Amino acid sequence: MKKLILILVLALFLVMTLNSGVLAFDLETSLGNRSGYATYTINDSSDSWQSELEFPLDYNIVELNYNSEVVLDNVKSFHFSYLTNTTDNPEDPFKDSDWTTTEGVGEPDIYAEAQSEVGMSEIDLSVLSDYNLLTNGEDSSLRFGFGYKRSDHNYLIKGPGFQKDYRNDTEISFGKDEELLEYDLEIKAPYVSLNSKTSLFEGELKFFPRVTVEDFDHHILRGKYNEGEATGNGIEFNLKYKKQLKERLFFNAQFDFESIKAEGTQTQWFEDSDQVFEVNQQIEYTHKTIKAGLIYLF
Repeated sequence: MKKLILILVLALFLVMTLNSGVLAFDLETSLGNRSGYATYTINDSSDSWQSELEFPLDYNIVELNYNSEVVLDNVKSFHFSYLTNTTDNPEDPFKDSDWTTTEGVGEPDIYAEAQSEVGMSEIDLSVLSDYNLLTNGEDSSLRFGFGYKRSDHNYLIKGPGFQKDYRNDTEISFGKDEELLEYDLEIKAPYVSLNSKTSLFEGELKFFPRVTVEDFDHHILRGKYNEGEATGNGIEFNLKYKKQLKERLFFNAQFDFESIKAEGTQTQWFEDSDQVFEVNQQIEYTHKTIKAGLIYLF
């Protein structure tokens, strides 16, 4: 499905390029590594307990970028990127921490770790203003922009792993490939940006004023389902180095950092019960990405 989406999107943009007022465009392919965690924390209004689940954002990635200079009023350029993981077994563990009498104070009363499989995809669309804030800049620019970013993650948590209950000093082991939990995470983030370019470097700061986060998980062993929705904000910072290799071929290396925080509610229910519960939920999504690749200018 990912390959089909990618092929269709690239075909669409190539058709748009050939049939629009595009001055120039380039295609960029990068490989890299991402590390970080997506964490959700739940508790109730009494603050008498807390549960925290950490899902690793630890995998290799491939990213395809399309950039074009266009003939439109007040618009300098258009950008589209598609990113997906090329490895699906993070080295970092999934973590589950539970405090049964206090809200996240001290060491957890119950702690678990397990392995995970993950599939993810990310799209980013943006435009840059034609107005250069550096009025005397010939080889440099500083421009405002806006865009939209969406990230999707699908996890399967499985053994080997363990759960340790420190209240009575007991431990449960999970067998290899024993399925424990399924988790889906979707992040939608419109943004405004400030982009700076020189002959060698490009930096961009993105601010996400209103992020919408939706997630769903199925605790397989307990027959329990959780569905949450939260809103918040975040930032992203990108720094890219670009060096010309040939007339139309460039090398690039890039560092990205992204951090999002959101709050909302989570609805819980069991498959053998009609009761529905609602608790508070906080979500943190933080990662860094290092990547390098080639750019070809058309």
